[in-house]
Amino acid sequence: MKEYIYTKESGRKIKYLVDQIGSTEPVTIYQINEEWNGVETLGIKADLIAQGWLSGVVNTTATILKAQAVTQNATLRIIESDAKTLPTATSTLSAMAWTTTAPDAVTSDTAYSFQFEVENATLPVTFTTDDAEDLPSGLILSEDGVISGLPQDAAGTFSATIYATDVEGVEVSEDFDFELAASAKTDFLTFSLEDQTAAATINKTAHTIAITVANGTTVTALAATFTLDYGATAKVGATAQVSGTTTNNFTNPVVYAVTAQDTTTAQNWTITVTVAEE
Repeated sequence: MKEYIYTKESGRKIKYLVDQIGSTEPVTIYQINEEWNGVETLGIKADLIAQGWLSGVVNTTATILKAQAVTQNATLRIIESDAKTLPTATSTLSAMAWTTTAPDAVTSDTAYSFQFEVENATLPVTFTTDDAEDLPSGLILSEDGVISGLPQDAAGTFSATIYATDVEGVEVSEDFDFELAASAKTDFLTFSLEDQTAAATINKTAHTIAITVANGTTVTALAATFTLDYGATAKVGATAQVSGTTTNNFTNPVVYAVTAQDTTTAQNWTITVTVAEE
């Protein structure tokens, strides 16, 4: 007789695999722990017997893959006859577990994608979370384990519990922290004025905006409507700029000082308004 003994810690989901038995010689599976009674799948029928052991016989070609929950430390013994060699490579007892230790860092207003992964699972695996509202705003977890999107939120640590469930119903969960860094972007995304004759030309390389307004427009007190990168703010001199509200004299080019969400990265933008000729 050949004997294989495997032990796994308590509280973990475990899995046993017996592959391609293909022999009329009986292979008996014994279990010391009583927690696994009533197991039945693909040619193995196991019942709790008086002394508290489980046994079963495989006498047809079969692949057996069965998941069980363990509530205490358990040892599984696989004993086979000399007439049949059970390949060691497929005679293992292994727990479904996370291979992901921590998600990649996240930066606000920057596209993000990260793949969660587990091992020793029966595919396909479905990933879910009950804490979607606790993720940085803009990130979504797909069922195949990819968390992605355009995060737009305040910098900080966001925590969520992620669940992975394989096709056999085996589930593992883990609390993951997402470290969100503030954006360092300082761009104008849009800029417009009342009575403009065409869309503004926004040059993100030169950090300039050129816009033309209708002939006869008074440019000494114009309120620009604009959007900036997420979390960014703008000032002209010491005056904070509010889109659609704050007025400026555009007789000469006006410099907007834009500060990123991180409050340290800054960029000056020069806005030039031209009055159309008749």
